[in-house]
Amino acid sequence: MPIDLDCPSCGRTLRVDDKYAGRRGTCPACKSPLLIPEDSPLLEILPEDRRTYDNVILPSPKPAPPPAPKQDPAEEAEEWRDPRLVRLDRLREEEEAAKRPPWWNRPFLDLFGVKLTPLVMILIPLMLAGVGFWYARSAGQPAKVINASPVFVVEVLHTGDTLKPVGSSTAKSLLGGGFQGMGASGGSGPVTPYTAPTGKTRTNVFSVGGRDQLVVTQADPDGDYVLLEIALQQKIINNLGQFSGYDSILKEGEFELRRISDPPGAGTTGRLVSATFDQPIDLDLAGANTSNYRALFPASAKPDRVTEDKIPGVVNGEAEYALSRTQGTISFTASRSVQGYPAMKGLNATGKLVTTHADKDGPTVTADYQGGTLNVSWDPGAQAHWTVPKMVEKTRTSPWDRYTFSLLFPRPDTAGKYKLSFAGKDVATVKLGRAKQPSAPAPSPIASQRPGGPQAASKQSSSPLAYFDVLRDAKSQANGLVSANNMRQIGIALQTYMDQNNGRFPDTLLQLREVFPQLDQVMENPRTGDRPGFIYEKPPPGSAPSRTPVLYESLNGQKDPDGAVLYGDGSIR
Repeated sequence: MPIDLDCPSCGRTLRVDDKYAGRRGTCPACKSPLLIPEDSPLLEILPEDRRTYDNVILPSPKPAPPPAPKQDPAEEAEEWRDPRLVRLDRLREEEEAAKRPPWWNRPFLDLFGVKLTPLVMILIPLMLAGVGFWYARSAGQPAKVINASPVFVVEVLHTGDTLKPVGSSTAKSLLGGGFQGMGASGGSGPVTPYTAPTGKTRTNVFSVGGRDQLVVTQADPDGDYVLLEIALQQKIINNLGQFSGYDSILKEGEFELRRISDPPGAGTTGRLVSATFDQPIDLDLAGANTSNYRALFPASAKPDRVTEDKIPGVVNGEAEYALSRTQGTISFTASRSVQGYPAMKGLNATGKLVTTHADKDGPTVTADYQGGTLNVSWDPGAQAHWTVPKMVEKTRTSPWDRYTFSLLFPRPDTAGKYKLSFAGKDVATVKLGRAKQPSAPAPSPIASQRPGGPQAASKQSSSPLAYFDVLRDAKSQANGLVSANNMRQIGIALQTYMDQNNGRFPDTLLQLREVFPQLDQVMENPRTGDRPGFIYEKPPPGSAPSRTPVLYESLNGQKDPDGAVLYGDGSIR
């Protein structure tokens, strides 16, 4: 029997089969859910405006929901915990997380007690690469150039000697000390301490009478020498060097500086620097191991005049420097042998000599002879170096240990890379700049007038710089005229001297001072820049004065082929 019911939403009257009694359905008009009653009274005739539905849309039966999972008793208890305790636990967890190392520093393997982390695995190859680079650039190199400095050099002494301090087991006795044994100053007094490049402090007595050299250097980009500070490995000395007991021996002839393209032996040898001085030093003259007074003379120039007064056992004398870059006079006393007995060693000298460099930027050196002591000083900013033919150092235990010392080489004319070799083996490469090239002086205007003489090159150019070339040429011509005038005055003084000495030529130009006191003022050669700017050669007896040259212009200490020449009759050609 069908069941009639009204939709509570839209008010439609619906009719369904009684077999659906008690079930839920959906209104076909408004889709609202309906509950079908189990029993419904019959309805009267339905109004015309209301439709009758014979079917009710019933939903498909829904599957039973899955059973709820059983909650963990610990989680269930957590839900009922005090919220303050929950916050405290979270703070503790955050602190532990902050203390926990980042991922790149967390150990993932323990290898024989060494915890390996991602960071360690990255650092190990980098460290190995760094060690390899260090070995290739440092430990693996036989020598390392620490510094290469161009310098101007003034040579002070070529006769230096290094003595042991008095009182040591190897020191000379007072009987062999010459003037020191006689109570003169020096000898036991002037002990000059210095700091070697390796940092060791030594106390030696520096004197004269040996093969050591004393030079003064001034750092300058246009310097004529180059000072190399190098570090040489012990293993290269073990393979190529020389030994004496437990000492390693280095010799100056074993070091060579040459261009990369040149074969071994084509370069220049350097001087070994055993000591460097920043302050004036004292040299022992009274205790010198020599009686040769020429050991007192500086290396920069020969004296222009030397006088000697020899008496039994002693020689007294005087050396004068006037025509060179060394100026001054010293008086000396030395012992000499008597009737087969050897001379007593030691020297004594008084006076002062001042030596300047040819370049205006070079150093000036003052040698003050104070009896048994020689005090050497120089310009501020310059340094003195004591160079030796060989240097003896204690042999290092490790083959990779290094000796640090300096070498002094003449500066090459061309720029580029140069090889530094030791005992024939290349040990380092150094890059050097080009040395300052002095401009060639213009030919003497007088020499240009002689047949076949040098001719000045004519320059015709429309370049804007041609004006400066003309000025430069004019200045050279003016310097040449000044030099020729100086030579003419020397020629007049020479003729005057010959007239007063029966036609005899002087032995040296200094003798012209008797007739020409202003001789020193005309010895400068502005054209070449040399001082002395002229070279005198005494002609042999009987030579024709008109065909015998006696005075030449000097260029770098040599006869200038483009310079004027003074002849014995006073003519200049």
